[in-house]
Amino acid sequence: MFSELVVCYLFLGGTGAGACLVLSVMGILVPRDRFSKSPVRSIFVSWEYRKLFGFGFAFALVALVAGVLFLFVDLGRADRVLLLFTSPKVVHITIGAYALIFSILGATLQALMWTQMIQGGSVFVLRLLCVLTALFSLVAIVYTGLLLQSLRSVPLWHNIWLPALFILSSLSCGMGLVMGSSLLAGLGSVFGSVLRRVAFFDGLVIALEGLSAVVFLATTFSSASETVVLSGRELVLGSNLGLFWAGFVLLGLVVPLDLDYQLYSRQPIRPSLGVTSAACVLAGGFMMRYCLVQAGVHFGI
Repeated sequence: MFSELVVCYLFLGGTGAGACLVLSVMGILVPRDRFSKSPVRSIFVSWEYRKLFGFGFAFALVALVAGVLFLFVDLGRADRVLLLFTSPKVVHITIGAYALIFSILGATLQALMWTQMIQGGSVFVLRLLCVLTALFSLVAIVYTGLLLQSLRSVPLWHNIWLPALFILSSLSCGMGLVMGSSLLAGLGSVFGSVLRRVAFFDGLVIALEGLSAVVFLATTFSSASETVVLSGRELVLGSNLGLFWAGFVLLGLVVPLDLDYQLYSRQPIRPSLGVTSAACVLAGGFMMRYCLVQAGVHFGI
């Protein structure tokens, strides 16, 4: 029922939506004087902003589109894909699919406007598009957290802290993707102060993610259900214990938290640290989802 395709879908969908949310908020916060003041109010920004948002949304769109494709492949048949969008019954997966599609649409339009491939748009329209994309992305992020929790057939996932863990991980992965894309585009010296703020908030989210993981495990092992406790043991001591402790805890939480602190506290920003932190966050986010899915289905379904 839950193959690696679903794990990839949850990871890529959450990461892409997280990056879209971060970029949209950054777009809203771009100072008004950074835009041109032409009589027709058309948008013109410097090459730095075109590169920042062009690269960022390109990476986000790759993640989002790949996530949706993994979902469609996992569904297996064209009629199931069609039913996903036409079914009158409102379920988590339908809401999430629509949120991802609208996030893709918003990210595409933003990328075209920021890179000036769409001419004649106004700053107001761009700001409005940023707000709408942020809202759709937030729905997609929340959805990836609620999807597993809604499945009653897997006791391990029926935990209120699971959505919090997924939501925080998606936000952190999104910030990691934005950090990595910006530094790979060579914008570390231009947007150093902005990227240091991203590192600060990423570190804060990672700390909250680690706290959520601790509380999730505490509630799991204090559960009255033997199946939940056995699933928890499978998660931390089972066949994937190496992926959980070395992959998620060490690589996905401890290492990037330290690197984010260094990125925030040191000037100028070091691209190698930022790219490494982004890679660790993304790898840890994938391994967390993989371990949770595998531990859940081991004693569930």
